[in-house]
Amino acid sequence: MTNRIIELQNELRKKTGEDKIVIGVPKNIKPRKFNKAEFIKAAKEVKSIFDEDNINNYTYAS
Repeated sequence: MTNRIIELQNELRKKTGEDKIVIGVPKNIKPRKFNKAEFIKAAKEVKSIFDEDNINNYTYAS
């Protein structure tokens, strides 16, 4: 199957005139910064959902 995919990619390159297929992202794209405050806020919301006060609202598989 992998060989067939490579053959199809080569055929596509010949038809489009491309010598290579670029894999990855452009250099000017910067990764999104990790926002610690937002992460903590989301974690607290998740904790409140599974808090002991709400434990009766959920059923657990045994």
